[in-house]
Amino acid sequence: MFKTSAVVLESHYFPCIQYFTKLMIADIAYIEQHEHYVKGSYRNRCHIAGANSMLRLSVPLQKGKNQQMPIKEVRIAYDEPWQNQHWMTLQSAYRKAPFLNIIQIFFICFLKRDTSFYGILIQQFLKSA
Repeated sequence: MFKTSAVVLESHYFPCIQYFTKLMIADIAYIEQHEHYVKGSYRNRCHIAGANSMLRLSVPLQKGKNQQMPIKEVRIAYDEPWQNQHWMTLQSAYRKAPFLNIIQIFFICFLKRDTSFYGILIQQFLKSA
């Protein structure tokens, strides 16, 4: 009998390698969109290795993000140029990495999207990756 494996994952901004491992192993992957946003979680932030320390990247969210709303209803704030800041940070941290020239087109295209909802941003990222 054929067995299908499925995985349900929470949304993450630039998830860690273990996240992608689970996506690759599973036949079907579901990204949770109905859970409530939890302040302080890794839903809208990530850490990358910088030259001297870990650097944090955060997607800014609009006011009201702490009001127990589902992830799919959380809106992204565009009051500041966070996408450009994230790209500059990634470039600075990985400028000499051999793979940056291969994946830079992906990051530039992803970070230039103006998506209103955080949940859609994560779906677009995972479909592109």
